[in-house]
Amino acid sequence: MPRHDDYDDRRDDDYDDHRDDRDHGRRDDDDHDDYDDRPRRRRKGRQWAAEKVSLPAIFLMILGGLGLLFAIARTIGDQVMGDEALNNNPFFPNNNDPKMKDFQKSMMVIGPILNVIWAIIVFLGGLFMKQLKHRGFVIFSFVWAMLPCSLCCLLGLPLGIWGIVAVNNEDVKRGFRVPPRSETY
Repeated sequence: MPRHDDYDDRRDDDYDDHRDDRDHGRRDDDDHDDYDDRPRRRRKGRQWAAEKVSLPAIFLMILGGLGLLFAIARTIGDQVMGDEALNNNPFFPNNNDPKMKDFQKSMMVIGPILNVIWAIIVFLGGLFMKQLKHRGFVIFSFVWAMLPCSLCCLLGLPLGIWGIVAVNNEDVKRGFRVPPRSETY
């Protein structure tokens, strides 16, 4: 790529004398690119990374809240329906087997617990992402949001892909790194 000063018609002898003193045409100030008059692209800081992940983090927390509401509604619905929910299950039309009824009763307890766990992991992932902490857990929570453990996974799939792309941005990765604390107090 040609250098900027190769095309500069303003060159004169004084300019060339200064250029020899400056280490092959580089400028002394670090704010400008060596080949162009435009300012250098500065590394983006932690504040930029926080702005970049803010929207996916908020949506992930909302998704976790919706998952928790779904778990509560499912638990209330199962308690209200009681044995009627067991007898009217479209997936098991002939469920006169006592083992099958025991299995269904245990799933009526385990299902809402799994939904609550799903919602808590998703919500905490959004919270940690907003604070730029625990990058590994944040990625895990986006993958977890895409799992079909809840009806909210329909929203979790596009959100999870968006969040993983946002977290894997190089500048955002640097934002998750915490600078070392100073030794002096």
